[in-house]
Amino acid sequence: MNIELTRNGNTMSLATSLRRRVHIYSSSLLGILAILFCGIPSNLMAQPPQGFEYFAYGYSIPVVGNPSDMTLGDFNQDGLKDMVVTSSIVGELEIFLGKLGGGFQLDDTEIFDCPLGAYEASNLDFDGDGNLDLIILTSAGILHVILGDGEGNFLNNFNLTLGIGFVTSIEFGDLNGDDQLDIAISTLSGISGGGETRLLLSVGNGDYSLSAQLFPSASALAVEDVNGDGDLDLITAGDQLAVHLNDGSASFVLSHASDLSYDVDGLMVGDLFLDGNTGNAVQDILCLTGGGEGLAFLQGVGGGSFSEPVEGYQNQLSNGGDLTLVELDGQDGLELVYISQDSASHIGVLTGHGSDGIPFEGFQEIPISSDPQCLKVLDINQDGILDAIVASSAVNMIEVYLGQPPAPDFDRGDANWDGQINLADPMTILGVLFQQNSPGISCMDAFDCNDDGFVDLSDPITELNYLFDAGTSLPEPFLGCGPDPTSDALECQPSLNSPCP
Repeated sequence: MNIELTRNGNTMSLATSLRRRVHIYSSSLLGILAILFCGIPSNLMAQPPQGFEYFAYGYSIPVVGNPSDMTLGDFNQDGLKDMVVTSSIVGELEIFLGKLGGGFQLDDTEIFDCPLGAYEASNLDFDGDGNLDLIILTSAGILHVILGDGEGNFLNNFNLTLGIGFVTSIEFGDLNGDDQLDIAISTLSGISGGGETRLLLSVGNGDYSLSAQLFPSASALAVEDVNGDGDLDLITAGDQLAVHLNDGSASFVLSHASDLSYDVDGLMVGDLFLDGNTGNAVQDILCLTGGGEGLAFLQGVGGGSFSEPVEGYQNQLSNGGDLTLVELDGQDGLELVYISQDSASHIGVLTGHGSDGIPFEGFQEIPISSDPQCLKVLDINQDGILDAIVASSAVNMIEVYLGQPPAPDFDRGDANWDGQINLADPMTILGVLFQQNSPGISCMDAFDCNDDGFVDLSDPITELNYLFDAGTSLPEPFLGCGPDPTSDALECQPSLNSPCP
């Protein structure tokens, strides 16, 4: 079952036969007279300006060769966010210290040793000394610890000896409420055992105890509070997607299990369907499926219970990875941001919708350099808008894509911006279409009455249909201000004259 990205408009009531005749004569005469007396101008199919994108390329940062991952944290305790970039091939990591006003110090970096095959990098205070340390998962399934000194240096390196097999994935969280980060580890079966998910519970000072409780082996893990009780729960995805509820002491009970016929490469948790009460969001589960070729959703029903998974968005995702759920546009619904490692590499954004059983509606691709390895979303320049940074091993760069302010709200069909929908609006659109030297238009989206992404003769005709009750209402936002729910190249610029606040 695929989730369709469609929405239905509202149907207006039928008009009297007299008003239908007025509409037919009016729209036909307007169009015919305009063509006869003005001719068909070259700008009839208006070429719109480049439209709004969530991110736009800003700049690139040269980094250590073959970057594989990056992790962000305050490694020198100056209150600024620093960036550590690991390499999968050259056995090195590079640290970029944060600077006031946002961004990183590019002319004063340090390089330290890192295990070969570094695949995934995370940070936490491993030894309890108040300084951030690194945990590196290698392609050999080994966890490697690199201790930080609190001044932006990394000194001691050692493998974390677990005796529980080849590690495939790790997640972190305080599972037993002692203010120490614990580690969830999934392993493959082998000579030394493994084939399950285990918990390492921190007791401080770098000591961890291995919990006796066993969970299924998983290709993806998530540690999130799914039932709203304040305790972090565990989600495992392997042959089954299983939800394990935590009682607050790192003791878990199974609350949901669904058989899976596909691989899961990533898990995210968030209120995707906006079906909770105000201040009481019901969490849903999102799965990246089939090598990054689609998504599956388990809708939360409360109390840690979920619906069976439903697949969708196979037409939007292709070789996707490194998912992030964030709020980008200030509207209802979380956006899903990810990277695609296709031949046409890009940052993909699925626009949050949430209602009507549709988690996402609207889709963008922002081109990036080839062979992207990882993605982080943060406000790098501290302007209040989230940005995206991507590590590309093809060019040995961190590419920064700056977040763009969302387009202003508008009222579709209010072409003359007087706060009303009346006959003056289609006449305004016709006047612009058939006037060779039309003045600048602040909001092309308001002219796009049928929301097809173009401004042409069909738009005033659509609005005339509505005005004379022979057609349906215009697409949202209509008879009220709001953002454009569909992605197109039309633009709406902020203006003091706008009737929308």
